[in-house]
Amino acid sequence: MEKSGAEHKKGQEQILANTSWALAKLLVKDATLLNAIASASLTKISHFKPQHLANTSWAFATLGFVDVPLLQAIARAAIAIMSAFLPVDLANTAWAFATHAIRDTPLFAAISSASLTRIGSFTPLDLSNSAWAFSTLKVLDQPLWTAISSASRNRISAFG
Repeated sequence: MEKSGAEHKKGQEQILANTSWALAKLLVKDATLLNAIASASLTKISHFKPQHLANTSWAFATLGFVDVPLLQAIARAAIAIMSAFLPVDLANTAWAFATHAIRDTPLFAAISSASLTRIGSFTPLDLSNSAWAFSTLKVLDQPLWTAISSASRNRISAFG
């Protein structure tokens, strides 16, 4: 049975995010496809959920593929829904922007604020990726550093 146009449109943002994530997991840097994903994502970015934003930014960073308009749109969309981000989404988004060497001050302020309220739920990898991202971009946020330090000390045996 063929789907209606409305059904085809529903979930396209997840398809875009999943496709970029899959490319990154396989380390397939298909510039034509990544450009198409970026272009299509820009038209749907307001419908992306936190995981879609985090996965897309992570995928593009993993592949070393910079699309500035997409990253700017991801930053603005992420700020608008930052309170819904899970710790892994916060850490991966910070990691992706740091990997691209993009110091988006409003984005990192929002990530910091959201991270402070959830720091107890961060895994050791989330803590490490967040610390790496903020330090790579030289973002000195003392309350966040204090929280990361405390959470890390409390779970140092889990760091492996």
